[in-house]
Order: sequence, then structure tokens, then C-alpha cells
Amino acid sequence: MTRAALPAAAFSLGVSAVALLVGLLIVAGALLPRAQWAAETLDSIEPRYARLLGLRDAEARIAEADQALTERLRALAYSAATPADRAGAELQQRLRAQAAESGFSVVGSQIQPARELDGFEAVAVSAVMEGSIEHLAALAAQLGELRPAARVVALSVTPLRGRGVTASRNIRVELSLAVARLVQ
Repeated sequence: MTRAALPAAAFSLGVSAVALLVGLLIVAGALLPRAQWAAETLDSIEPRYARLLGLRDAEARIAEADQALTERLRALAYSAATPADRAGAELQQRLRAQAAESGFSVVGSQIQPARELDGFEAVAVSAVMEGSIEHLAALAAQLGELRPAARVVALSVTPLRGRGVTASRNIRVELSLAVARLVQ
């Protein structure tokens, strides 16, 4: 190679290197915003991904809690599969049976229309019974054990007067109970 060809080759090599460097800078400039976008996206996804991993890891505990909640709900309310009239009839039968077991004589009972509440229906039964105050204490203890749980909506106790009043039949109790029934 001659001396004159050497500077031309060096010049050509220098221009090629500069052109390659400019090309790399253009490509890097185009890729840099995409790399920043990818990093920001990963940063925003990471907390959600961690939550999902936590949920996956807690799946067994969540299933157990769901089962426990379902069992608790069964103890507190009739399922949506049980019609309101059937729930009322069952409550009426249980109330009459427990009143008789407690020593009351049931004069009458009636299923009340169901009332719509927030996600539930209140199914109520009213009954009129005659007995003694001791019978009332026994009935109250039995009503506390009802499942699904029933709540006392109204209670009226009045003394009986006149003929036929005995020690075992000296009060009249008007009682209204309600149970919850899931709507959905």
C-alpha cells in the first residue's frame, strides 16, 4: 500500500465508523423510550402480580374461610333454595313444638308475609300461647338454640284473669319470631 492510499483508507474507515456510530445512536434513541416504557409497565404490574401470587399462595386459607363463612351463614339464615313459605312453615312447626315442649298450650299461630331486606328476606311467624312464667323461661332457652337462628320481633306477656286460671296456665304470651332467608 502506498502512502497516499493509506490516508484514503483511514479516512474511509473513519467515515464508516462514524456512520456506524450515528446509526447505533439513532437505533438506541428509538429503543430508549420503549425500554423506559417497558420498565414503567413492569413497575406498575409488579404490585398486582405480587397480590395475585399472594392470593394463589393463600388459596387454601381462602377456601377454608369461605367454607367457615358458608357454615356460619347456614346457622343464621335459610338458603335461597328454600322457598319463603317453606321457611315460614318450618319455623311455625318448630315454634309450636318447642312451645308445647316448654309447657305452653298454643292457642294460635300464623305465618306472616315475608319482608324484603338488603340481600335477605325476613320470614316471620306469630303465635299466641298460654302457660306460666316458668314455661316462658324454658321456651326462651329453647328458642336460643334454633338453627337457623330466629330473632324475637315482638313479645307481649299479659296475666290471665277469670275462671280457669291455674298455676300452670296464668299468662298469655304473644310472640313473633323472624328468620332470615337469603334472596340470591
